Amino acid sequence: DMPTMSMCYFRDHAAEHDYGSLPSNVSNMEQMRAIFEAAEKTDSPVIVQISAMACTYVGAPFLNQRS
Repeated sequence: DMPTMSMCYFRDHAAEHDYGSLPSNVSNMEQMRAIFEAAEKTDSPVIVQISAMACTYVGAPFLNQRS
């Protein structure tokens, strides 16, 4: 399962453990799935940016899924 976290927690954890992550802009669900799959494979955190219109289109159930 891929947990979600607040940006404040992410920032503090990244500073404490000396890593970073650049946000990824996504414009379709295929891109989002690919980013999530890569993050799970490498056990890496990701920041995904998506427009409000895209959020409305894909819906909360997809955005909140854990796996």
